[in-house]
Amino acid sequence: SHYPLGVLYDVVGKAQRGRGSDPWKVLVHFVAPAASSEIPPLELTGAAICERLYFHSLKQALQLLYGSIRNFNELSLEKQSTLWMSPTKKQWEQFYVVREALIPSAGQMKSLPLRVLDARKRLSQPLPITRQRSAQAMNGDKPVSLREILLDRLTVLTREDLPHVDVVVQGVTCDLDAEAYELWKLLCHADLFLYIVI
Repeated sequence: SHYPLGVLYDVVGKAQRGRGSDPWKVLVHFVAPAASSEIPPLELTGAAICERLYFHSLKQALQLLYGSIRNFNELSLEKQSTLWMSPTKKQWEQFYVVREALIPSAGQMKSLPLRVLDARKRLSQPLPITRQRSAQAMNGDKPVSLREILLDRLTVLTREDLPHVDVVVQGVTCDLDAEAYELWKLLCHADLFLYIVI
């Protein structure tokens, strides 16, 4: 699985909290691949692979939000390209205009796209989400808290566990009583998933 770098930082940083240092120091070496490499060349390289992974994740989120990816497919090719290219050119306003068209109101959504990672276990996969809130509750008839979403969706948490769980999203420690939809809207990643680290 591939996760945004900030999410990985949250996972490692949360696991090492209190040790007095950043979770990692990164040293990057740029070298050409060996000329006699036995690994066959990939069809896509570099940014093209990242782009493919981003759009795949975005479509997964839209499927959870709407039950289809029609909203994405109805975007012009230019707007689809804007989602990928505008951040690389620091054209944030263009990115957010297109992205805003993909974000449903609370009453339109079927499910919140969440990926929950447990820093204590250093999971490489998100925690299993096995239960769903009723469509009525998710559709804004009554605001649903982050606490309710976590209890409803995760089999590894109980009400007794929650007082001892810190929830981190985008580097921010979140209140469990925060309204889940508003939290998602404010802190979801560019792929529209809310990455929660517990």
